[in-house]
Amino acid sequence: MRRYLILALLGLLAAGEAQAKSPPRDILGIRLGMRESEVHARLARMGVEAGYEPAKLEREPGGLAIWWQGFKQLPLRLHALGCYAHMAWRARDARNFDSEKSNQLWHRLNPPAWQHYPGFELPPAPPLPSRMLPAA
Repeated sequence: MRRYLILALLGLLAAGEAQAKSPPRDILGIRLGMRESEVHARLARMGVEAGYEPAKLEREPGGLAIWWQGFKQLPLRLHALGCYAHMAWRARDARNFDSEKSNQLWHRLNPPAWQHYPGFELPPAPPLPSRMLPAA
């Protein structure tokens, strides 16, 4: 039994090394700092080589339509930023991190998503070690 565990561990380590040496971006030739148009061209070329056809739109959206869609999301983004700022302000004190008020803030962040899970409550977090709590 011990031998199988050792072999399984060695196999996982070897698989991890192989994956680390050749990530998918090496296959595509995509690197950080590349122009977005070049990345899209490489992805499209790889899709065509794999037998996929590009999606056809009835009409390509113009720059103003794209800008307008982003502008319409501005209130949502500001709301999320406000929620994150409020959570960060409360998290300054470690005792507030897993409080009921903090859970309510998570629910306020994206109410439509929480509607899919009525009655769901986040499980209680284990207590923080005393060395992590601020001095009383």
